[in-house]
Amino acid sequence: MTETKFEFAKSTAGHDAGILYLIIGEDKGKFLLTDGKHHKLQNPKRKNPKHLKLISGTAKRITGTDAEIRKILAVKKARGEVE
Repeated sequence: MTETKFEFAKSTAGHDAGILYLIIGEDKGKFLLTDGKHHKLQNPKRKNPKHLKLISGTAKRITGTDAEIRKILAVKKARGEVE
């Protein structure tokens, strides 16, 4: 299996302000985001990069399931690595 690295981002504007996401790609100048719950891998959220704050660190995805995404984000929050 191949490992893919993803970056973390926190929404700073909109109805989802304060939500932590993983950036899984880019499309037409917008980032594709997933949180594994409301915006799953099959239907990622598109968001303008101006409305995001990039968070240091990367996540390695091996299996690529929504449950794994939720776990990665929960660990990041629990460690206090998100402002």
